Amino acid sequence: MSLANKLSVYILLLTIAIFCAIGAVFLRYGAQREERLMSLYATLMVNNSVEKLDGEFSRVEEHLATSAQVALKMLDHRAYLKPFVECIMREDSLIMGGGIALQPGLFPMAKDSLTMEYVYRDKDGNWQTKHMGDSIYDYTRMDWYTDALAANHAVWSEPYFDKGGGDAMMVTCSYPLRDEKGKPVGVLTADISLGTLSDEIARLRPIDDSYAFILSDKGKFVAHPDQDLVLYTNVFDYSKRPGYSHIADIGKEMLAQKEGTKHVDIGGEDVLVVYGPISGTGWSICSVCSYDSIMARLDLVTVKAVIFLFWGLVILTLLIRFVILYSMKPLVRLTEAASKISAGDLNVQLPEMKPSDSIGRLNNAFAEMQRSLRLQMDRLVETTRAKEHIESELHIARNIQMGLVPHTFSPFPEWDGLDLYAVLRPAKEVGGDLYDFFIRDSKLFFTIGDVSGKGVPASLFMAVTRTLFRITADRYDSAAEIAAMLNDTIIKDNDSCMFVTMFIGVLDLTSGELRYCSAGHNPGVIASDGTAKLLAAKENIPIGVIPEYTFEEDFIKLQPSDMLFLYTDGLTEAENVDKHLFGEERMLSLLAENSTDTTKESVEYMEATVEKFVKGEEQSDDLTILCLRLLW
Repeated sequence: MSLANKLSVYILLLTIAIFCAIGAVFLRYGAQREERLMSLYATLMVNNSVEKLDGEFSRVEEHLATSAQVALKMLDHRAYLKPFVECIMREDSLIMGGGIALQPGLFPMAKDSLTMEYVYRDKDGNWQTKHMGDSIYDYTRMDWYTDALAANHAVWSEPYFDKGGGDAMMVTCSYPLRDEKGKPVGVLTADISLGTLSDEIARLRPIDDSYAFILSDKGKFVAHPDQDLVLYTNVFDYSKRPGYSHIADIGKEMLAQKEGTKHVDIGGEDVLVVYGPISGTGWSICSVCSYDSIMARLDLVTVKAVIFLFWGLVILTLLIRFVILYSMKPLVRLTEAASKISAGDLNVQLPEMKPSDSIGRLNNAFAEMQRSLRLQMDRLVETTRAKEHIESELHIARNIQMGLVPHTFSPFPEWDGLDLYAVLRPAKEVGGDLYDFFIRDSKLFFTIGDVSGKGVPASLFMAVTRTLFRITADRYDSAAEIAAMLNDTIIKDNDSCMFVTMFIGVLDLTSGELRYCSAGHNPGVIASDGTAKLLAAKENIPIGVIPEYTFEEDFIKLQPSDMLFLYTDGLTEAENVDKHLFGEERMLSLLAENSTDTTKESVEYMEATVEKFVKGEEQSDDLTILCLRLLW
């Protein structure tokens, strides 16, 4: 027997033995592997849905918590509650409606002891408003109201059908409103359509005949392919159906906020169930996959594998001698070309081969890989260029933004008695903080502000606000008038509903008299002779919230030893790796210790202390400080 024949027989027998061994192992362990893979796949899909729903619910909770801070400042302005509620509800597309419900008797002079302003999106997508609260609808007895006040944090209601306020299945998130003394004054709500949950679980299908459902913290079906079960059926009542007893055990696990995987019988069908909790709501999601369908996938793979092995052996028998006798030389050429490709030469010319033989198919695969690598390389180059272009534009935008604020210190050489220093450090390339100052008629006009939001939109709003401050302050001498004119100008065509907190001051450089207006901004600090205390200020709402609002100002006379320290919440809310805040007390203590330093020394020391406190943690908010002192 020739060498070619021997090699052909040996290779054929070895191939058959390997294929048989692989087939035996595949058949033995394929079922277990398929179940593990399906369990893993279903778990990943459940976790993905959980993470998505967690993100949606958390976003609504955070939105209500942020809005609650502004709402507390508006309780004395009953006429503005409706536009305020509509404004905050428009900011999140997930919200279908919501409102603000106040404690009975909060407005003693009002005709109605119960006051609730409700806003909802009708079937045409238009926002409608209604006043609620009377003897027929006493919201103070509603779970969404009482549970929120009792929990002192955001709570989620049981699902319900909202008739007249959207005509849809809803779930409500409620957030308590408490005054400075912790007394309850009302509840802020947001309604979410259960259609969002139905859409999410409809996509949760690891295999074609699988399905998913969501349970509330009380065991009700929040979402299910069978719409007749939603809202009206409890999982334990459902488990009483013949063949559904295992549903009760799964329901207990889900209500206990556990996650897991079980292989059980439901309704006479062998199924694989995967479940996990949706944090913050007390709800849980479950995916149900038919075990027969899982095994059918294995059977299909097995059939395909057998067919593939059979025809592979037939073709292999016919081609072995041809491969041995004729493929060695083309294989060498292909190896050389592949080596050049691995070295980075993607333009190397591959040898021409017949596409019908094994080496030819391998050659074609290399050619396709070569084309794919060239394409990926071209895409990588383009992506890199685009990224560099974006980074360049953001860098330019940062330089432009930083150029908008004064950055020369000392800024007024003709006024030797004025010690002034400021710093602005955006959390991203661009930010929404601002400061500005200039002198007119022996008066220093200055401001510091914090725009709602971050990034490019906030930076554009900051630029507009700073420009308007310059124009307005050049015409008016009163801090309150400047704030009022800024508010009326900014609120026009403000479709984005953005607003800005500002501290506006007018300082007489000859007498030290300071008139200031705090528009929802952090209180300033007066540091002097080893002490530091917060600067008292009348409460005003942020600029850009309510049109024609009457702002009030305060008055103080600065002494030669007094240092005025102004800042944004990026200072006090700086967070370290342990989730601890820098805090107001730490800031006051540092200012008291360094009350005699120059303004530049005070600002730089405070900035360095904050950086040391966060220990390299990523900056989450813009940080701006403005400090001044009169030296007589």
